[in-house]
Amino acid sequence: MKNIVSKFILYIKFDLRLSNNTVISYENDLTKYIRYLEEKSILNPNKISAKNIRNFISELSLKEYKPSTVNRIISSIKKLHLYMIDNEFIDSNPSELIESQKNRRNFPDTLSLEEITLILDSIEISNFIGVRDKSILTMLYSTGIRVTELLNLKLSNIYFKEEYIQISGKGKKERIVPLGLIAKKMLLNYLDMICEKSISNNTGYIYISYRSKRLTRMSIYNIIKKYCNLVGIDKRVSPHTFRHSFATHMLEGGADLRIVQELLGHENINTTEIYTHLDSTYLKEVHKLCHPRG
Repeated sequence: MKNIVSKFILYIKFDLRLSNNTVISYENDLTKYIRYLEEKSILNPNKISAKNIRNFISELSLKEYKPSTVNRIISSIKKLHLYMIDNEFIDSNPSELIESQKNRRNFPDTLSLEEITLILDSIEISNFIGVRDKSILTMLYSTGIRVTELLNLKLSNIYFKEEYIQISGKGKKERIVPLGLIAKKMLLNYLDMICEKSISNNTGYIYISYRSKRLTRMSIYNIIKKYCNLVGIDKRVSPHTFRHSFATHMLEGGADLRIVQELLGHENINTTEIYTHLDSTYLKEVHKLCHPRG
């Protein structure tokens, strides 16, 4: 089975040309699946039954995996079995009988405008790290871009005069997002600091470490955690929280849902509609506060 999974990973990486993050997700999901089968001494792919897969899924649920995570793993298993059928590694497909779990719709965590301001105001900008960190967090909140999109930004993606950035999103789909005045100012400050400190940047990417290395996703998580701890925000905050906050605050400010969809780079507007719940919650609060019979 391990050999088959290795071939499958090569197939999705080089034939289907899926992104590195997607390939890693498949690897992680299928590693759990193969480990389970090995523990049950199921080494022949033709011996895998629908019951085996259901028992594996049940174990994941008992370990309190989120339904969305379990459904992703189910999807990975189904695609592996389809690959095995297509390449005649197995005679029948037991995963056909496996259904996805019902997703509990979890609404995304957001930061209030006051919390965003608190975080950004806590950043000391007298040194390179501070200027860089403030530029990063301002960019995340001002544009709503994904952390991977932020890490992939190059100077050629920034149009300072026109005040917009060109983003290469999921599936290499490009979109244009306005560069707000504050985000523009902080980015220019950061670039000036690089010149002032004579920090070399041979990575080709905008955001780098003090040692001229390209930043990673974990670097951004740690930056956010650092300033949240500093101001006493104890909720779970990630780069995606800034994206959720961007979308929520746009809608609260009266932006059209289609505009927010375009800015976020969502292919399907249903993905963006989750924020309408957040917006309606906000409107109810305002109604209660402001209406004499609220």
